[in-house]
This record gives sequence, structure tokens and C-alpha cells, in this order.
Amino acid sequence: MEMILKAIFGLVIGFGCGFLSRFWILKLYEKRDLTYELNKKTEILFFAAMSIVGAVIGAFTSGPMDMISAYLLLTIAGTVTVTDWTYRVIPNPTVLAVIGLRILLWIGSLFGATTLFTPGILQSLLGFAICFILFSISGLFGKKVGAGDVKLAAAMGFLLGAYGSLVAVVFMGMLILCYCVMQQKMSFMTLLRTNVPMGPFITLGMLVTCIGMPYIA
Repeated sequence: MEMILKAIFGLVIGFGCGFLSRFWILKLYEKRDLTYELNKKTEILFFAAMSIVGAVIGAFTSGPMDMISAYLLLTIAGTVTVTDWTYRVIPNPTVLAVIGLRILLWIGSLFGATTLFTPGILQSLLGFAICFILFSISGLFGKKVGAGDVKLAAAMGFLLGAYGSLVAVVFMGMLILCYCVMQQKMSFMTLLRTNVPMGPFITLGMLVTCIGMPYIA
């Protein structure tokens, strides 16, 4: 019963994160002179997805800092998904928000607020370097990886550390495989050579890792 109540609470918060993402997207588009192009059907699906993920976070995340972090990451993920899928753009503020979240968690730890994914500075820098090199090399070998993807992946490494970021890359690969199955005839390698936005997969990999850390650590 407690898990159901937490899921309902999370569903409401996830819906609210959807509104925060939408507000942020509009502000980012305003600066770039872009048009918000989500139709009603797509917008309903977006809010439904944000609410469902919010319910999962509420049900399976314990600890106030872990929960706050996950919902902030959900807001970032929603924003990146829309901007990257619509215009192939990953705005710098979203990348900085991921880095800022890591710094916020460090500050919180100084005051006794613990989380399940708080790597040290060296681990964060190592994760940053690993993800930056990994995604940069992918671009050199003909994969469709843009500068925004590399920056977002490096920020992911900084947030999660070396171990967490590698786990996130595995989850990202699984999500890409699911997308390939949905696209039926598109192979994994074909997808990597196609101009399909990587931002949504990177942020979802981060989010799944944050939620699942207690079960895989």
C-alpha cells in the first residue's frame, strides 16, 4: 500500500516536472527564435510519459536527496528529449544543469545529506574523461554523434562517476536496441549511422541508472 501511495505521489510530481520541462523548452526556444512544434497528441504522450516515469521514481527511490535528484534529472531529460528530437539541439543550459546537479549533491553531502550515487571528485573527473573520449571516438568512426551529444555524455560521466556512467552507457545501449526493435528493420549499427538524436537515450540512461543504483550497486 505504501508503494502505491508513493507511486501516486510520484505520478503527480512527474506531471509537474513535465510542466517545468515545457516552460524551460519555451524559454530556450525563445532565445533561439525557434517554434514550439509539439502537437496536442504528442504533448499528451509527453506528459503521460513524464507522469509514468515520475511514478516509478516515487515507488522505487528512497531518500529525499535521491528523489529530488531523480526528479530534477527527469526535468532535464524531458527538456533534452523534446529539443533534440525536434530540432537536433541539446542546449548548453541542460548540460550545465547536469553538472550543477553533481555540485549540488556534493554540497548536500557536506551537510549530511547522503545519496546512493555520490562519487568523489576524482571519480567524477574520470567519468567525465571516459564519456568524453568514448563519444568523441564514436564520432571519429563515422557514427552520428554531435558536439551536444559529446558534451551531454561528458556531463553524465561527471554526475555519475566512472562506474555509474559505464552502467548508464549499458542502459543507453539497451534503450537504443528497444528503439531498433520498434523500428523493425533498423539495425543497431544502422541507427548509429543515422541522424537519430542521441540526447534522449543519454538522459534516459542517466535516469535509469540513478533509479536502479540501489539494485545494481
